[in-house]
Amino acid sequence: MKIHTKALLDTCGFACKSLAGEPETGGYAELDARAVFITEDSVERARAAQAGLAPFDPSRLPSLRYGDILISRARPDGQKEGLHIPAGRDAGLVVPVTGSDGFERQIPFTGRHMLSARQQLLAMGPRGRQLNADQRTILEGIQGVFEIVAAKADPAVFSEELIGQAFMCSLLDHAGRIGTSISDADFGRKARADMIRAQITRVRPDHPDGLSAAAAADLDEVFQDIGIRTAAQSGGEIRSIGGMEVTDEALRGMIMSNERLSREVFGALTATPLSRLGAAAVSSMEYDLLADELSDRALTGQWVDRAQRRAQEITGEQMPGYTFEMKMFSVDGIDILAIRDSVGSASGQAFVYSWPTADRIPLAEIGNETVLNISPEEIPGEEEVKRLQGILDSLIGDQALEAAHGRAIRMA
Repeated sequence: MKIHTKALLDTCGFACKSLAGEPETGGYAELDARAVFITEDSVERARAAQAGLAPFDPSRLPSLRYGDILISRARPDGQKEGLHIPAGRDAGLVVPVTGSDGFERQIPFTGRHMLSARQQLLAMGPRGRQLNADQRTILEGIQGVFEIVAAKADPAVFSEELIGQAFMCSLLDHAGRIGTSISDADFGRKARADMIRAQITRVRPDHPDGLSAAAAADLDEVFQDIGIRTAAQSGGEIRSIGGMEVTDEALRGMIMSNERLSREVFGALTATPLSRLGAAAVSSMEYDLLADELSDRALTGQWVDRAQRRAQEITGEQMPGYTFEMKMFSVDGIDILAIRDSVGSASGQAFVYSWPTADRIPLAEIGNETVLNISPEEIPGEEEVKRLQGILDSLIGDQALEAAHGRAIRMA
């Protein structure tokens, strides 16, 4: 789109510093600058303002896209120069903020720094620091870019890092500070893949590549695949482990009887009702077999570590010498949580629980922390995202053909 640069800078621009490299010294010079984020608001206001400007030649204006940044800065020789920075790129701009220590410092606020800058600007208010007009305009510009990106998370238009920041911004607004083990770019790609999976589910609810509990395997199927003898579901076959007979129903009851464990661990990980969890008792040898066979499906990250620490705190807080081991896996559409502790080991037992991955809660409040329930191992590659898009396109095409065929039959 073509918008008059002066109208944009006059109506929605903000003062800041632009960092310019100095080849002679290897350092940077801080140049006075005025800049503007290209958002729906800035475009609307600039279009209204440019109607009052003298006639201009649109062909001489830069071709802008939402999320871009325009900069006008004064060079050391006194001349002004204009810069057009594409969406998500680092523009080398900085703005002063006052930190929690009361000292003012310059922070970058473009490219990969946008989300961090937004949070630091927002934090000034609760500390009694009033944002000035330029800081407010920068904050509004960043927010405007994130809203556009979240509404159209297209990697052909926006970088994965910018997409990830936009989605993470929404989570932060919901939950505050979040612990995570993945980058903004990884989060952006995972969010894109999950959006496609959700669309696949809407077209075909039982498709294995969708985000649907209906498409998930069950725990017995996973056990059969790796050579562990299965038990019938819910009060069926009774397994004898280490001389003790344990039903699946009894295993679910163990969790449900511990209000803190059910609420603070299982309740933070899955929306599946505890009465519907997959559950099984296995021998210690079978636990090792499970961990070995599913090693390439193991999940790691802050959310797994925090869940393990909290479960150990709850189950062993009154037991000197208590040991606890927990492993998480994701396979065939289900999450699997395997537990072995010193109490179960004394009778040769370990315990395994499962639920559909589609029921996993995105943000877990475990103890006094909020963590993102996504592991680095779950981040899809670009080829996987393309594969999912191909499946969705094919399903939509098939659906259109079926609809056309149905209309043809009715007309006949």
